[in-house]
Amino acid sequence: MNRNMSYCYRRQLKQPFAETLLRLREKMVYEGFNIHYEIDVSNIMRGKSVEKQAQHRIIGGCNTDYAYQALLVEPSVGTLLPCNTTIRELEDGVEVAVADLVFMLGDTPNPTLLKIARNITDRLRDIIDNL
Repeated sequence: MNRNMSYCYRRQLKQPFAETLLRLREKMVYEGFNIHYEIDVSNIMRGKSVEKQAQHRIIGGCNTDYAYQALLVEPSVGTLLPCNTTIRELEDGVEVAVADLVFMLGDTPNPTLLKIARNITDRLRDIIDNL
């Protein structure tokens, strides 16, 4: 099931969390996105609810070639780096999501920056679609 939201692209998969997380990491690295951090949201939120927290991770990945191009065009774009991808456990699988960088840049008047953002978003969507 694909669902598009204005700020992100997400996809639900009927796969186990651990297997999908491993494949996501591998595909990100294969596509040139170095993983700089992984936040275990479920662990951080432990104790905030009486309910058991489903597994949920945020992976910060950066394709340094694209990041370099974007920073040359607009140094302040560093506020959007690295690209975050999320994976969270559902009752019958997982949901994987990535930010839509074109949406996040809003009405920027810089067509070069928008092109870079579109390329990054497309690559991250391809990773999700091929899990």
